[in-house]
Amino acid sequence: MENIFKSIDGKKYFLVSFFSFLFTIVVGLLIIVHNRNNKDLLITPLPTQYIVNTDVLQHGNINVSFQTNEDKEWIEDNPQDFQKEKKEAYEYYELGNKYAAEKEYKKALEYYDMAIKNNYAVLSDAYYKRGNINYNKGLFDEAISDYNSVLSYSITLKAVIYNAIANAYFLKKDYANAYDFYKKAIDDDPAYISAWYNLGNINIILDNHDEALDNFNTALNQAMSTTFKEKYLANLFYARGVELYNRQDYINAIDDFKKTIDLKSEYENAYVDLGNAYIRLKDFEGAITTFNNVLNINPNNLNALNNRAYAYSSIGENTKASKDIEQFNSIKKSLGQ
Repeated sequence: MENIFKSIDGKKYFLVSFFSFLFTIVVGLLIIVHNRNNKDLLITPLPTQYIVNTDVLQHGNINVSFQTNEDKEWIEDNPQDFQKEKKEAYEYYELGNKYAAEKEYKKALEYYDMAIKNNYAVLSDAYYKRGNINYNKGLFDEAISDYNSVLSYSITLKAVIYNAIANAYFLKKDYANAYDFYKKAIDDDPAYISAWYNLGNINIILDNHDEALDNFNTALNQAMSTTFKEKYLANLFYARGVELYNRQDYINAIDDFKKTIDLKSEYENAYVDLGNAYIRLKDFEGAITTFNNVLNINPNNLNALNNRAYAYSSIGENTKASKDIEQFNSIKKSLGQ
């Protein structure tokens, strides 16, 4: 009987060892296939460009320049009519502002239209506000037309308008025009941080990586000298970090991603790319800790699950890797992907 149990124990040990080995191979293959399908490490997308600040141009801060001498002559010859139209135009304009603030954009557009038709004195503001509504509705051609009209009537804050036009071209994926208008914004105002940042993003898309890095460095230098630098720094450090990561300068990329997180503790993309950089340096424990932080913020972050599975598999934690893969696939299935 004793010999029988010894034999059974030997077989049992053999079977456990065999299935453990088989499990390791299967999980390894699953991870390889999974990561091939997901291009190994999922570097997160480029940060989003700043959208138009709808509060930049305020009533009373715009210098009006009329397009023709006939316009000026009519105003000189008809001062009372001009003042009447001016009063009505401001009323329409303020109603447009009211409805825009209440997010009743259809009514806001109607009143801005009436203000534009009624009097020159509010044209710059009205065109700009109408352009912002069109921009936020995804009507980029209409927005570009309105912003160009602002340039026809206003001689101030041109950099803001150039940046707005560039943003619209950016979202139309017309990167050549976006590049040109960001450059115009910078030429008009060399200290315009948002334009430098946006130009950097365009240059990454256009594969002008040296210029992109210069753009982000300039934007950071400009931001450091402002009193409201917190508005910009997190996005700027992250953008530069992505560019450094893509240059395989992982040490400096890690430094920028950490600065981003210090400024904005729930910046998911910065955590994910910080973890990716640790993986590239084969610091898998550091990567796992970082991806854990992401998943504490958002348990459904697919990039973090995918890349934590990769990190777990790299240190032989195949059970944990398999669990992440299962969760990854479950979430994708629920999203219909």
